[in-house]
Amino acid sequence: MEAAIAKARQRESEGHYGAVHVHHHGDGEVAEAGMLRLSRVGRVVYDGKERSALYADFLRVPRAVFDEMKAGRLRYRSIEGGRWENREITSIALMPTETPYWRLPMLTIGGRVESNILKMRAECRPAIACAVSDTAFRILTHDSGELVMAVNQMPPMPGQAQAQGQPAAPAQPQPDNEGGRNLASKIMGLVMGMMSSLVAECEKLMTGGPKGKEEADMAEKDKDETESKAKMVSKPHEQEEALAQASAKTAEQVQAVEDAAAKAAAAIAAKDVQIAELQAQVDALKAKMEAKGKADAVAEKVTAAEKDLAGFTITDQIRSTLKTMAETGDAVLAAYVASIKAALPKAAPASPEETVASAKPGADEEAIGKLGALDPKALARARELAPLGRAYISAVRTDTTLEDYIRCNLRREGFAIPKA
Repeated sequence: MEAAIAKARQRESEGHYGAVHVHHHGDGEVAEAGMLRLSRVGRVVYDGKERSALYADFLRVPRAVFDEMKAGRLRYRSIEGGRWENREITSIALMPTETPYWRLPMLTIGGRVESNILKMRAECRPAIACAVSDTAFRILTHDSGELVMAVNQMPPMPGQAQAQGQPAAPAQPQPDNEGGRNLASKIMGLVMGMMSSLVAECEKLMTGGPKGKEEADMAEKDKDETESKAKMVSKPHEQEEALAQASAKTAEQVQAVEDAAAKAAAAIAAKDVQIAELQAQVDALKAKMEAKGKADAVAEKVTAAEKDLAGFTITDQIRSTLKTMAETGDAVLAAYVASIKAALPKAAPASPEETVASAKPGADEEAIGKLGALDPKALARARELAPLGRAYISAVRTDTTLEDYIRCNLRREGFAIPKA
């Protein structure tokens, strides 16, 4: 916008102003409505936000267009310009009904400003033309007569006629129809009177006598300046000392500011470290919680799959694959379970003889004894796990032995088990 104003000022310096017209070019008849002068960049509220806007003045608006504007019948306006990179507004269109792209407040007339061209009566013609601008006053004049001094009409200098012993000549009246000559004579008389007074003062000063007050004041001023210079020369060390003290005080103040800034920077760095540590702890906790949530979800999916495969022989390898499929996704797990159902036959239920054989007296203690020397807590827990293991092996028809079942569960629960 500032570039557009600068471009307009350049055009004005070359004698060109943008046009104001009614309707856009190309929309039918376009009527002349004055000249455009960009004035400044201001602020307006548009769509609820404060934005920059160009302000302008309309010059030499025709009376008919001005009346239309004043009546509110040319309430919309829209600019016309060339290519965007030129940053130039060539003209502005006033429109009665067309809504422009930028929906600005309606154009209203607050007041009329008269031109600053000076108006003169027709019968008064000492000036042909006159104009006033912000920086100058220009006038073109002419005169129809001559300004001629009347003969012997110069007023005598004060005391001149008396010094020669002659009476002063009486002033001769001038005719009324020679007003220009009378005015020139009066002006010259005043000038000569002022010159004679000045000559008299000069003669008075040149005749001698006591010195005037001006010389005394000048001498006193020279004396004061000399004494002041002497004082400055006599105490140079005091000035140097004061300057050194001021410099030292300034250095102390600068050092204090630098120390405070360093402390503030250190405090900010420490806070940043604390924030980073806390953030790391929070991230680790989030990761742990996410991992636990995922593990629990996978375990639930595996349990559900095993229930769905009840009656089939599920080996440790199949169970591990179920876990992998559950971690991959629900669709993959469902497809794997379906493939097991299609490929493996259901296991026959255990016979009463097998059940009795698996529960023969001493079988639990035999399996526990194979684990080696256990501490009392581990031994008690192993005896609790033995019947659970027998039931599991009987129901699932797995190759796992009771010894392996007890050992696996004790290790999972954190008990120390001797190596096999």
